[in-house]
Amino acid sequence: MFNLATLFAETGNVVKATEMMHKVLQLQPEDPDNYKTLAILLFKQDKNQEAIAEYMKCIHREPLHADCYCGMGNAFVRIGKYDEAQEAYTAAANINPNEAGYSNNIGNLLVRHHRFNHTAQQLAIKYLKNSVSLDGTYADGYFNLGEAYSAVSQYDFAVNAIKLAMKLDPNRQDYKCTLHLDMRKLCDWTDFEEYKDDLERMWQYGIPDIMKKKGTYVPTRKPGQPKSRRREYDVTICPNPLESLSYELSLNVLRHIAEAHGQEARTFVRNFQRFPLNPLPMTDGVLRVGYVSIELRDRPVGKDMVYAFRAHDPSKVSLICFSLNPNPREGVDSEETLSWHRKMKAECKGGYLDLSSTAFYETASAINREQPHVLINLDGWTSAPLINEIFILSPAPIQLSFKGFPGTTGIAEHHGIVADRKVIPPEFSEFYVERLVYMPHSYHYNGHDSLYAHLAELDPSSWPSRAELAGGSYFMKSSGSNSRKPEFFPADAIDSFILCNFNQFYKITPKVWQLWMHLLGQVPDSKLWLLSWNEAGKQSLLRYAKQSGIPSDKLIFTTFFEEKWHVASKANCDLFVDTRPYAAHGTAADALFAGLPIISAPGESMASRVSLSLSLASGIGDLFIARNDQDYVRLAQHFALKGRKTLRSLKQAMQRSAIKSAAFDSARWASNFISGLRMMYDAFVMEGAVHNHHILHDAGTDHNAAAKRDTLQEDAARSSVHQPSQSSSFQVRSKSKFEPPKSSQKSVRGSSKYSAPPAFPDERAEEKFKAKQADNDDDDDKKKKKKAPPRFSHEEKTDREKVKSAKSNKGRRKLPSWTSEDKDEAKSRSGWKVPSEKVRLDIPPRLTLDDKDLEDVHRDSPPPPPPPPRSQPSPNKGKKASPNVKIPGW
Repeated sequence: MFNLATLFAETGNVVKATEMMHKVLQLQPEDPDNYKTLAILLFKQDKNQEAIAEYMKCIHREPLHADCYCGMGNAFVRIGKYDEAQEAYTAAANINPNEAGYSNNIGNLLVRHHRFNHTAQQLAIKYLKNSVSLDGTYADGYFNLGEAYSAVSQYDFAVNAIKLAMKLDPNRQDYKCTLHLDMRKLCDWTDFEEYKDDLERMWQYGIPDIMKKKGTYVPTRKPGQPKSRRREYDVTICPNPLESLSYELSLNVLRHIAEAHGQEARTFVRNFQRFPLNPLPMTDGVLRVGYVSIELRDRPVGKDMVYAFRAHDPSKVSLICFSLNPNPREGVDSEETLSWHRKMKAECKGGYLDLSSTAFYETASAINREQPHVLINLDGWTSAPLINEIFILSPAPIQLSFKGFPGTTGIAEHHGIVADRKVIPPEFSEFYVERLVYMPHSYHYNGHDSLYAHLAELDPSSWPSRAELAGGSYFMKSSGSNSRKPEFFPADAIDSFILCNFNQFYKITPKVWQLWMHLLGQVPDSKLWLLSWNEAGKQSLLRYAKQSGIPSDKLIFTTFFEEKWHVASKANCDLFVDTRPYAAHGTAADALFAGLPIISAPGESMASRVSLSLSLASGIGDLFIARNDQDYVRLAQHFALKGRKTLRSLKQAMQRSAIKSAAFDSARWASNFISGLRMMYDAFVMEGAVHNHHILHDAGTDHNAAAKRDTLQEDAARSSVHQPSQSSSFQVRSKSKFEPPKSSQKSVRGSSKYSAPPAFPDERAEEKFKAKQADNDDDDDKKKKKKAPPRFSHEEKTDREKVKSAKSNKGRRKLPSWTSEDKDEAKSRSGWKVPSEKVRLDIPPRLTLDDKDLEDVHRDSPPPPPPPPRSQPSPNKGKKASPNVKIPGW
């Protein structure tokens, strides 16, 4: 009967196999391996709590059963109890220290669930090295070792380890995806275009068949028998949605990848009950807003959100923070980490809960007990494990995606994604599962007005200079044995024209690099300034520059600046050249706050349009926004050739404008955001569901009336498509309740299949419109018919017609006829001659910059006309692009 149960499992009938194992246990209740096999079958059905109970029965009958401890650790990981999982894995390794898989499990747990703990990552490397030393053919051991090296930024070691794993198991697609991501961090672009094209092809119509395979193998090894190396896995879906944003993929492919991961998360929680979506009581009209994140500490998102929380009005909103990262410890973590943690707890006045060591369902239950009216996911698909699974259980009535992940999460339980009209144009709404919640200016919150308030009080002439940077001032001091030697600004570049980009290496693509090399070759005495994220990546870029004929001294690499002065130090650059398709986000805010112009060429994805959104919100307008790659080069070259003096005047005006703009006004952003959240919750209470897009109006209209004017103009232009509701001023277009729009297989880029959203709110309106169109067509047909001949000829007009003609011409001067002879005579008098050759018009470039143009920096202007359709590669080859497809937002 035991073998029959195993046979059922291997043929995919896990439910029948489970029933058979229950019968086996009735016959043999004292055999620990029967409990182990039943636990494995329950684990495969995501019944993790039941599996843990069966593993405990196995251990009760055989206290030294290492496999049962290991399997119980796997089940603990599934439900998010990482401390218990580590104890179980450690017990298995202590019982059998020669088993490679047990050491691998401990290392893998440390790698994936203690990502920001450097000490834990170093410990993980030791365990994983031990694993591959015990078994040199263990592919998973090498792969996890590569992940551990990547977590401590040793990407060259990571790539070598993952390549070894691929040699041992070449069919693992997740190995390939992770390898390419780590290669990007080293600026190793081997097979870059081929891999990108493969992703576009594989994901064009949804999840690929190769990633739908489910493992059926059930290990049945008895104690004392050698461990089988046969491994069958449920194929890991890859790439990660965050990784996919760094490739120029079509919007429907990005959506398909996110939806596949979302469906996997939904399958994972299928055995857990969701919380009911009911309106919650409100005390004194105060809205309870919860924020969930792994970065609520000294991380980029956490540092920004400290000041966002401080700007929230406590009389209108009560903040609750749910941290998925362990609290820092005195004497273990740095004083800076402890300081940021104290600031965060002080601003979360409604409560700060450390939920890092609880199971994900218990985390969702704890959130639900706090009764937040609105719950905000600050991470998405970035780094927090099981955060999206928590949101799928719907612990709050309104749930939003914001800040951390710039794209669709593929999870409809996120009722909205916070954005703006530039970063996600309404024309692209069908490629987002979530409803669009539009902020009036840039959605991207920046706490620079608080974090760098000291810079606003200083004259820019007193900011760090190039000479000071060349002397080593304002750079972070190296600490620890593994710290790299500081790299300072070179003294020979003090008088050069500096192009710069401070994004991480993985955002640089071969196409962007070629554009930068072209600029260095065209602009005299120019240099490109980058941050030295790792030595191997730096050497790769130097090698690529040499291949392009660019001397190595044209590239500047520096290490990181002190936190207090890093924004002001970056102001020593002359022109920021942005990356694509993953543009600068927080780095763009740094540049704009310092008055540094950003040349960007936005694409279709949200990740490629953040710097555009920030530039417009900072009051600069579209002066530095390119329409395509050629325009990108032309703009950068044009401003570079103007010289440093001209740009210095512009940068000073930009810096004064940016500091006072909506992009860096925390109070204004928070007021708009809170008002929007309250409107969404009120709509939910009235209508019982969240099924509309929302547009949030600006509370600071005195500061930027032009932004509201542009919004109204865009609304009027789209009134034929988006029918506003009469019941609410912020509802733009309805969708079905809690159901995402149907997954589209259309690609906006270069595709003739793209169509606008439906123009009619109901069938009756459509019938009226068609009837009216039919009447108009009949009228047109009548007009096109040949008119009947006149009743009288021209010579036979009646007296009545002659009188009517005379009255109509009364007072009009009769014009003389203009013959060809008259034309020739006029030409001879004026001296005009036919040119002997074609006249060459000296057309100026698209943009010119003089001192008088500096006055226009503060003046808002209507958006320029849309550019012509771009000629970029499309998966729909051989089809003509529709002339109606335009890039919105210009």
